Amino acid sequence: MIRSTKVLFCSEMHGIGDVTFPPLDELTVDSFIAPPSTRQLRREATIAGWKCIRGVDYCEGCMAAKEDAR
Repeated sequence: MIRSTKVLFCSEMHGIGDVTFPPLDELTVDSFIAPPSTRQLRREATIAGWKCIRGVDYCEGCMAAKEDAR
């Protein structure tokens, strides 16, 4: 049996998988048995401070840095 789940990867400084939503160490068996839809995952990430701009995902830390740079 093959199962999969969805995970967002920060596209800024963390493009190699250092920062993900949800964090990889927090994935459970339930994450694979009943994975979230893309819409649900993005909604939860937005609540956690992530943002998707023109199809590129940014973690809460990168978004804070971008807003501080303005």
